Amino acid sequence: MSTNKFEQRALTQINEGLGLTLLKFFFKGKVKKMLKRIEDDPEVISAIQGIEFHGKELKKQIKDFEKKYGRKPPGPKNRHQMRFRGERY
Repeated sequence: MSTNKFEQRALTQINEGLGLTLLKFFFKGKVKKMLKRIEDDPEVISAIQGIEFHGKELKKQIKDFEKKYGRKPPGPKNRHQMRFRGERY
């Protein structure tokens, strides 16, 4: 039990430290200006919309798979087995 508590404390400290570092980075003046410019770029906006659309479609497909087969779809056993461009596992 003591190692489990220790691990939990260590993870929370790491997560809090990482979050604080990221917040400091994103609130720098140069980064703020860059993010504002990116928000106004139509190519970035369309790319973000495309990502959101495909994310929603993927969630729908997973939900349909679960309804049809009654279980979650299989995924790669480890990250080295991941393939792209429609290749099968």
